[in-house]
Amino acid sequence: MRSWHFPFVATLILFASAAAVTSAHHALLRDNRRALRVALGCTILLGLGFIGVQAYGYGRTAFQMSANLCSALLFMWTGYHGTLVAVGLVVLIACLLLAGRFSAKRPFGLELAAWSWHVVDTAWLVLFAGTVLLAARGYAGH
Repeated sequence: MRSWHFPFVATLILFASAAAVTSAHHALLRDNRRALRVALGCTILLGLGFIGVQAYGYGRTAFQMSANLCSALLFMWTGYHGTLVAVGLVVLIACLLLAGRFSAKRPFGLELAAWSWHVVDTAWLVLFAGTVLLAARGYAGH
């Protein structure tokens, strides 16, 4: 499997989670608690899937942390991003547990969680582009 395949799959999963958290926000604005919980649950499952693909990909990719500076930086930044995803998941789980306390008139906590999730999504785009660029230029290291 090529170096960019795992990050590509992870990107698709993360985009699906972005759509799910947006759906959760819209459900809250409509005061649809069931849809809110389902969408948050989907977001959480997709976030866990993202971390799983990343962990699996680390063991299978051609990139090696000790190969060169580019590879070491890539591992460092993707690891940092993974930490942000994990923290975001904790926040989203808290939102799911506290879903009954949010309302269309009091959406701030969920909105903050959703916006932070979107920031993490956007940061991933930069990392994915970096992964593809490094792979294309042969910096993967072996």
